Amino acid sequence: MPWFFLRAWAVGYFMVRTRQIERDVPGSALVRAAGLGWPILALAKLGRDVAQVWQHRRRVGARFLPTLPLLAAFETTLFLGGVGALLKLPSPRVVVGRASAASARHHGCPAGGPVSIGRCPSRSESTVV
Repeated sequence: MPWFFLRAWAVGYFMVRTRQIERDVPGSALVRAAGLGWPILALAKLGRDVAQVWQHRRRVGARFLPTLPLLAAFETTLFLGGVGALLKLPSPRVVVGRASAASARHHGCPAGGPVSIGRCPSRSESTVV
């Protein structure tokens, strides 16, 4: 379960950071407007996620109502991750796999070591691998 919440936090965090940096990403004007648009963007994401859960419930054999508490927990954590980005908190470290030799050389990480979104274990600056 900790991975679930870390992932939700990271999604919200990087949704905001990306929109703060890149002007062409949909919703970036909302986020850059002193961060006041983040709640609007988060509500739009919530609507999309609820629609996806509804759309795919039969394919994965899930019932809609039992998924709502988990969805609520994910969306709340996602929202707080976005708030964390607005408050300029450090980026989350989400391990997504192992570094190949080429990737490790490029990013300065040890070959075969963890590859993360946010921070490379051997470096202090933020990277996206």
